[in-house]
Amino acid sequence: MAPTTQALLQSLATNDPSLSEHERGMLHRLVEGMLEAPETKPTWSDAPLLLTQKQAARVQGVSRVTLWRLTREGVFTPVELTPGSLRNRLEEI
Repeated sequence: MAPTTQALLQSLATNDPSLSEHERGMLHRLVEGMLEAPETKPTWSDAPLLLTQKQAARVQGVSRVTLWRLTREGVFTPVELTPGSLRNRLEEI
């Protein structure tokens, strides 16, 4: 931790009357290095970003016909890669 950041956190823990005792303790542990930084989750994965209609239907637990109906009703918005080749976004499913 940078010295300036450490000084700011110490000052905050000491002088801010709005902090609870728990928050003060957390700040002191953070400054002393006894509190580990939260683990960050990667924003990518090995999963494909686009699913075929068959894959999307399987993930949803519905038939391809039902998925097509839901798409027609505007529930899903597939991406058309080439004419007639639709893919659904994984984040949408």
